[in-house]
Amino acid sequence: MKRVVPLVGCLWWVACGGGGAKPPDAASAPDGGSDASVPVCSAASECDDGRFCNGEERCEPGASGANAFGCVEGDAPCMRCDEDTDTCRGCDVEPDADGDGYEDVACGGLDCDDSDRNVSPDATERCDPEGVDEDCDPATFGFRDQDMDGFADARCCNGETCGNDCDDANGNVHPTQAETCNGVDDDCDGTLDESLASSMWYPDCDGDMFGRIGEGIAACSRPPGVPAECSGSGVYVDTAGDCDDARPGVNPGAPEVCNGIDDDCSGGFEGPGEDDDDDGFADSACGGDDCRDSDAAYHPDAVEVCSSFTDRNCDGRSEDHDGDGFLIAGSTCEGGTLADAPRTDCDDDAETTNPGATDVCNGVDDDCDTRTDEGASALCDVLPGATEVCTAGTCTFSACESGTRECEGGSANGCENIRFGGAHCGACGNACAFACNDGMGCDPVRQVEGDYVHMCALTMAGYVYCWGRRMGPWPEYDRPHRVDISGVAQIDVGYNHACARKTDGQVWCWGDNFDQQLGFVGDGTATPVRVSTWTDVVDVAAGFYMSCALRSGGQLCCWGDDGEDAFGNGATDSSGATPVCRSTSYTSIDLGQRYGCGLTAAGALSCWGGVGSSGSPSSFGMVSRAPSSGVFTDVSTGHLYACAVRNDARVFCWGDNRELQTSYASTTSAVGPVEVPLTGTPVDVDAAAEHTCVRMMDGTMRCWGLRAGGALGDGMTSGHTATPQTVVGISDAQQLVAGGSLFDGNSVCVVRTGGRLSCFGDNDDGQIGSPGPDALTPRDAITER
Repeated sequence: MKRVVPLVGCLWWVACGGGGAKPPDAASAPDGGSDASVPVCSAASECDDGRFCNGEERCEPGASGANAFGCVEGDAPCMRCDEDTDTCRGCDVEPDADGDGYEDVACGGLDCDDSDRNVSPDATERCDPEGVDEDCDPATFGFRDQDMDGFADARCCNGETCGNDCDDANGNVHPTQAETCNGVDDDCDGTLDESLASSMWYPDCDGDMFGRIGEGIAACSRPPGVPAECSGSGVYVDTAGDCDDARPGVNPGAPEVCNGIDDDCSGGFEGPGEDDDDDGFADSACGGDDCRDSDAAYHPDAVEVCSSFTDRNCDGRSEDHDGDGFLIAGSTCEGGTLADAPRTDCDDDAETTNPGATDVCNGVDDDCDTRTDEGASALCDVLPGATEVCTAGTCTFSACESGTRECEGGSANGCENIRFGGAHCGACGNACAFACNDGMGCDPVRQVEGDYVHMCALTMAGYVYCWGRRMGPWPEYDRPHRVDISGVAQIDVGYNHACARKTDGQVWCWGDNFDQQLGFVGDGTATPVRVSTWTDVVDVAAGFYMSCALRSGGQLCCWGDDGEDAFGNGATDSSGATPVCRSTSYTSIDLGQRYGCGLTAAGALSCWGGVGSSGSPSSFGMVSRAPSSGVFTDVSTGHLYACAVRNDARVFCWGDNRELQTSYASTTSAVGPVEVPLTGTPVDVDAAAEHTCVRMMDGTMRCWGLRAGGALGDGMTSGHTATPQTVVGISDAQQLVAGGSLFDGNSVCVVRTGGRLSCFGDNDDGQIGSPGPDALTPRDAITER
């Protein structure tokens, strides 16, 4: 052990020969000190050799291991000793425990984990989310770049040091990528679409289009779905400020009323006598006379502005109260959109009375020239079919126009039409059961068709009349009204349109064209338009939002909405104005809601369509539940069910039965085929939406299903029945149709002997063809007189 050597050591070293001779070791020391030339130590300091790492030498003459001078070597102070600094490194472990050639850093080595031979300064850094420092360099980590965008995977870590590519499977996501509006953190900064969030969006739970205060989120477009803050319903809106998002009547756009609530979210509520605009007049909503307490320009002492809408002096009127562009005579208004308008209106309560109006026969000075009814006789057109003159403010009868006659004993109701009137056909008193054919004689009905809440009839002369609720642009009539078409051989009526087959094999349609069911692209029309160039059509059908024509060779062509394979071509993407055709063996067809049925010449029945949006069969089973055997003579498709007559005098129905319209005794949603319990011989059947009727061989009728509006003709208006009921007052039925839709408009029309048309049931939309209340029993439908 290194120490300061006392001077005596040098003396004996010199005395013993100096000159560089080494002291003898303990083994050569003289026995008993007889060799006086070899001194023996007397203190440990005399044995110090000047080295630290071999321990502290001791002076123990005669001890085992002592040299000739009596010195004994010391023990090493530690396993890891630094001779240069005379210190121990404190290592009390195996220096290279893992045998990788590098000692533990605790022992002064470079191995940062001496328990793992895969960790050392020579090891390769790997990509691991655990952050293992394989190469004992905390500044490095395993570089993995699977998407080859030049940035390391963020899952590659070394302690807290990691890569910065937050999606290493997408080369378009990395720290230098520009942020786009896609719901992805393109630039890996932990925020989605931040640079594109041009709008703030706020939860609106009460649907008043104002969002909650202070709860907005930034987004480049409206966030989808219901906000988490809302319960059940709500959207995001871009206008905030709603102080009570549970009340739709409370928001910044709501008027303030005296109800103890901050209706307009202004920060407080006002009671009776409030004057929010500080104009000195109390709010009219609180008993005052300020008509707009949010604007100090509005109060009873304000100067009125020249406008058709502004009422600044709160007198309840603008200076052009009737909105005809003329200010009331003597007006003192200032400014406004009508500042230069004439102030000459003699009656500012009547829009048709002003200096720019024309006098009509009404006893009023319409043009404000102080004269009344000048030249008004030329404008008289009040009485139907009559020429009139203006006398004392009233248009009075003068003479009958061409095609009319005064047939009803007085001129008070004008002249009667003898060309088309049902009561006077060609001459006064020649009444017709239905219509008059242009003054040439009565024109009886031969076919009636209907759907939803409108009906159409075809006469013997080939004319078509329609009535009931409007079909697209076709107006609403409560009596049969003639359609601009002639030469018709057959008609059919769909949900909101109708089609006709002419005697020359052409097809014409009119009404709504929402799904191009009229055969062209554009708005609907009240004037029939021709479909395609066919001249060989033998049957035409109108369905829910589609139409079909059956050609003489059996080819079935359909157009409009092909949803649920309504065309029967195995696809649901053929919708459009262009007919889609397929070969069939049908001789007649009928269409329901997105499905249809057809009969062959041999009486075989088959149906198509009616599949769900996923391509699976509809739950009502319009195809799968149809009768599969027998010879059928008639088939009718209703809203969601169908019925057919078999040649053995039996009737079968299948599909929706919620109102017992298939005659099945339980309101099961889908049934069939179900045999209808009938006595007698059925001829034809017609299915509507919630009720069904059949015509019997003896001219009587039977109906079953929903009774609403008197649709079964048995005098009852409520409940439903699966048992066919006999229609009161009908014993000469020739052809029938049942109309209506789910929950609305159930009615029936029947062609009787001599072309007479009778209808019964719901008449809310005039669908039974005669004005008045619902008809519990049949009532005749006659054209306009």
